[in-house]
Amino acid sequence: MRPRSGLALAALLLLIPGAARGRIGDLGKVPDRGPHRPARADSARTLAGPWQVWGHGGYGWLGSPADVRSRYIAGLDAGASGDRRFGDRVAVRARLEYHDFPSKQPDVIFVNGYPYTSNTNYGHGWLGSALGGAAVRVVNHVWIEGGGGGGYLKSGFPAGQTYVDPISGRPLPLNGGTGWGGLWSAGARYEFKPNARDRLLAELQFLSMDRGGTTLHVWALCVGYRLF
Repeated sequence: MRPRSGLALAALLLLIPGAARGRIGDLGKVPDRGPHRPARADSARTLAGPWQVWGHGGYGWLGSPADVRSRYIAGLDAGASGDRRFGDRVAVRARLEYHDFPSKQPDVIFVNGYPYTSNTNYGHGWLGSALGGAAVRVVNHVWIEGGGGGGYLKSGFPAGQTYVDPISGRPLPLNGGTGWGGLWSAGARYEFKPNARDRLLAELQFLSMDRGGTTLHVWALCVGYRLF
């Protein structure tokens, strides 16, 4: 072998290991895909986020007036609420809800402290409501809210039903009859995360409805789950 050829071969053998090491090092590098984008604030692992939808379920009951409350027992509540939140401090909120009022005494209703007896089984009533309003986060994960809207009450009584007042003997219409009415609401909710993914809430809500000149007060105690 010529001396010049031997030197070239030796130089080639020295370069091969270095090139191999460089190639192996390149294989271990993560490709540059540009700046990393942070996770969205309303991801499945946070309570924050500008747009939110929650499902609600629990129990509700009529608080007053006494003659209407005496017809029903506490029943199931179900509904949904949607938020547009600003800075996780203030929210514009809409709610749709159904309140079930099972009959307490289908054949005996107490009016003004006296039993009103009938042979008709009136079944039970229900209330559907739609509300729009606002909410404010006051501390940690506690929100207070208020709103207004309308609702439809199904009393479970025939339209125009009357009773005879045991004191005066006059026929009087039953308070809280079937029909539409305006309402307003107030409430408080506490949002929390029991684990890394699920987002829950517990809330107490109050509704006041004007039904044909009778003011109905409804209370609801619910839990909720964030749907997205």
